[in-house]
Amino acid sequence: MAWTALQCRFGLGILLAAWAALVVAGQAVPSISLIIDDVGYTLAPGLRVVALPAPLACSIIPYTPYAAQLAEAAHRANKEVMLHVPMESEDGSPLGPGGLTHAMAHAELSRVLRADLALVPYVRGVNNHMGSLLTKDATVMAWIMAELKGQDSLFFIDSRTTPATVALDTAQKVGLVATRRDLFLDNVPEASAIRTQFARLVALARLQGTAVGIAHPRPATLAVLADLLPRLSGLGVRLAPISETVVRRASNPELLAHNPYGALPGADHIFDKKAQ
Repeated sequence: MAWTALQCRFGLGILLAAWAALVVAGQAVPSISLIIDDVGYTLAPGLRVVALPAPLACSIIPYTPYAAQLAEAAHRANKEVMLHVPMESEDGSPLGPGGLTHAMAHAELSRVLRADLALVPYVRGVNNHMGSLLTKDATVMAWIMAELKGQDSLFFIDSRTTPATVALDTAQKVGLVATRRDLFLDNVPEASAIRTQFARLVALARLQGTAVGIAHPRPATLAVLADLLPRLSGLGVRLAPISETVVRRASNPELLAHNPYGALPGADHIFDKKAQ
């Protein structure tokens, strides 16, 4: 039975205990998880993400033209669906409908967040879109995490759009299953840079056991993923659903112990042709 199906049937709490037993038994292997953000604006790139033969997560922005259609397609393809909720940024970038701001009262924020969740079917988790201002606000983060905790078996991924974020710490304090991303793959949207970041993600997984990357449905990104994802099995690293990685990290904090921006031994040579 696929991990997503197990999660839906048993919930994250039971799977957390089961995964802890596997870790103790030494059965866990290094893994990476990938989240593709900003899904929903355009149809063709979203369908290319869904068509990738790997358990990627599709993080969908509410109120976008193809949000519901791509969520349905992702679910049919056994991809996990996430809500990419817009949050206020330091530079004042427009949020669009469904955005959360520090000026909202508690009741309004809860109402908007619930409406966002209702617009995207099959949501299993949430991560922030932008949010460099809002994720620093401990009070608002406490409201958001409490609201998510009250939903059915959701998890939260801190996209870490600012080093000053308190989102993950706040989620953990309220008992919400959560983790953070390690690397963005395509902040520089060029194939060579994306390949370098992907190699760093693999090296990080080898070092700490898990690694979480975020990318976007850009042409160069999708081309690189189509090339590199089939090569993971030969590197002793597998691609895991993001909900699985959240559970692994919740049961073993050492899986989130290293600095993703520091030196990663061997990262420069992981995808060298001579190493294949």
